[in-house]
Amino acid sequence: MEPFDPRLQAVRPHPRQIEAADYIRGLLEGSDFVRRTADPHRVQDAYSLRCVPQVHGAVHDAVSYARWALEIEINSATDNPLIFWEREDEEPVALTGGNFHGELVSMAMDYLAIGLTELGNISERRLNRLVDANLNDGLLPPFLTEHGGLNSGFMLVHYTAAALTAENKVLAHPACADTVPVSANTEDHQSMGGTAVRHARDVLRNVETIVALELFAAAQAIDFRRRRMGGRPRLGRGTAPVYELIREHVPFIERDTTMYPHMEAVRKLVAEGLVVQAAEGALPRG
Repeated sequence: MEPFDPRLQAVRPHPRQIEAADYIRGLLEGSDFVRRTADPHRVQDAYSLRCVPQVHGAVHDAVSYARWALEIEINSATDNPLIFWEREDEEPVALTGGNFHGELVSMAMDYLAIGLTELGNISERRLNRLVDANLNDGLLPPFLTEHGGLNSGFMLVHYTAAALTAENKVLAHPACADTVPVSANTEDHQSMGGTAVRHARDVLRNVETIVALELFAAAQAIDFRRRRMGGRPRLGRGTAPVYELIREHVPFIERDTTMYPHMEAVRKLVAEGLVVQAAEGALPRG
């Protein structure tokens, strides 16, 4: 829990980093699955765990900027020319300008796509740690199945996340950095905003799936941890309702089965905001 200590965040006071650390502490409050103090055999965790506030906070910044830009844009006049008629006793004035240029939206969407790609990147790395027994100190069976060899467990779930992560890295190339002059070089600088928006949409859909696959695997891992810990170990204030929500829609995977229906079921929970509702519904207001 040390990486989420508020003292660490206070000396690098990026607001959304601080918020992300606060959020993680709230989600994990009361959990028996986390170490309260440093383990002498493991001084610190991998970046994908330890640096969640720093990475997730930066992603929130990208999302917030995109929202800010689009809220202004959707309430803007972008025709060309624009007609201004201030008083009825005056002639209207037609002003030719460049309000139609989509650079601001294009850059905002490129930034959003990059931010979401990073969210997918770090999520895939955490999923990788769940399926690799060498990376989780043998706390979990390889590929989250006790019947390895004949069963591949969550191996292909990770393959799917890895493939989508790789695709996002292509889609995250900034569209606004490219331009093709048209209209006999009158329109000699293009924003490529339509491409940027499409890429951001595709990255978002991919990341919804990647995060869902991490949650799907995490639920499987929790069941294995509970078996080995014995008793009734508690999940955190915010993680417990998310686990229960997932288990309402997907079962523990004992042996190999067709994974797609389960993957899609959890993806819908993510995309429809039900995971966030479950987590935040358990946290204190304000």
